[in-house]
Amino acid sequence: MLMSHQEEALQNPNIRLFVSGYRALLDGNAEGFVDMWAEDGSIEFPYAPPGFPQRLEGKAAIREHLRKFPEMLHFDRFSEPVFHQSQDPRVLVAEFSCEGRAVATGRPYNQQYISVVEFRDGRIVKYRDYWNPVIALRAMAIALDTQEG
Repeated sequence: MLMSHQEEALQNPNIRLFVSGYRALLDGNAEGFVDMWAEDGSIEFPYAPPGFPQRLEGKAAIREHLRKFPEMLHFDRFSEPVFHQSQDPRVLVAEFSCEGRAVATGRPYNQQYISVVEFRDGRIVKYRDYWNPVIALRAMAIALDTQEG
């Protein structure tokens, strides 16, 4: 019997860990998402707008940052991720999208992501999250200051 692409992908422990965190976010369980990180892990937001963190160091800092996440954004669904294995077996690239809304405004939060994730001993040690910050700002009705100073 042949395995589906998804079943084959789930044979990879790094993909299984990523999918479990992804499902935790869908359930509004930010703590379940944070549980994927190593104590010394980090998360980077290369496209974060001014005033938002670009890098968080350590599981405690990630937990604190995501603590209020369920109060800010609600996810209705995630697309099935497309995974790309890099030449380094510790690194995984995932492409996916979400549909949701900002809790305070009810405005749509429909985002596309590319995440580059490095694993060590069954935990995330580095997560680079590439997303469009303008979509988040619009959903939360936060004006982006575009004046040059």
